[in-house]
Amino acid sequence: MSAAFSAGQRVRVSDGAASSRRALLLCLHAEGCDVEFEGTDEEESNVRLSRITTLLDFEVGSARGATESANDTFDTPPAPARAEQHKQQGNQLFKLHDHAAAAEEYAAGLRALRLEARLSTGARCLVKPAEGGGKVRGALLMVLNEDEGTADLLFEATSCPPLATLAEGLAEGEEAEEAVADVDEEEDGVPVARLIAIHPRRPALQCALSLNLARCSLIAQDWAVGLARARRAEVIAAHDTVEPLAAAPLRRTGLFLSARAALGMQRFGQAASLTARLMAAAPEGDDPADVAAAAAVRRDARLLLREIQTRSAEVRRSNKRLAQAVGKWVATAMEQVKP
Repeated sequence: MSAAFSAGQRVRVSDGAASSRRALLLCLHAEGCDVEFEGTDEEESNVRLSRITTLLDFEVGSARGATESANDTFDTPPAPARAEQHKQQGNQLFKLHDHAAAAEEYAAGLRALRLEARLSTGARCLVKPAEGGGKVRGALLMVLNEDEGTADLLFEATSCPPLATLAEGLAEGEEAEEAVADVDEEEDGVPVARLIAIHPRRPALQCALSLNLARCSLIAQDWAVGLARARRAEVIAAHDTVEPLAAAPLRRTGLFLSARAALGMQRFGQAASLTARLMAAAPEGDDPADVAAAAAVRRDARLLLREIQTRSAEVRRSNKRLAQAVGKWVATAMEQVKP
């Protein structure tokens, strides 16, 4: 079996059904082999050969980034085609549970799209929040002031359903996600550094790549990054007039992943608010596909709400026990320092 591998070969090491990683095979021996994982100095000895597989064809060969560095060659595929290829390659890696490698492919796909998506007057864009909080919003770029590095924006309005009943009984003192009024809002002089261009022809592809990146983040329990990526995708999909049929299910996925990320961060009110928006986004109509999709949304929402209620109750009980324990520690310490 060892004849299939050799020292110095890049391979994939499986940790079981949950994950796998790329590594450099250092040496082969009777007990198995030694490897060093890519991107780290972490080594592992005596790895069973049954855990080792070869890399996929597209992972072997030219260095990563060669496609992007050849943007000006005559035969380079257009940006959407390159992005779609990265998406498909990322999906193959995701199925192998190599989520870090999959994330690299999804990020490369987004970079390919952003090279073609330029900020210009009339373009749609994402607006990252200024320092101090807030959330990503969608906007129409009205005026681009290149000399000053700023832009005048017309924000895209969104609306949220009533959230009081869903947020009721969750963590005390936590505010539910703020609803945005369904009115036009303008802002001038926004720094261009806060803007992310939305691809004018393939926003759904850009959205899908962001969602796949969010999934990788959630699997790694990087909740904050996953929330940011899912929210960006949801905002892109919410106002997609280019591919509205493709955008609707992507928006629901963005809301679902956002709620899961907020739950992972123990932001229970925000998770409930996002779940309410997910339910409000369920398709309507008698078409069998819409009926099935609406039923799936309601099922996912019910499961989310039950988990939110369970987890928030656990946190409240845990905090109460912690407070009682701290009180006992303080009382004991005070007894010990009495004169």
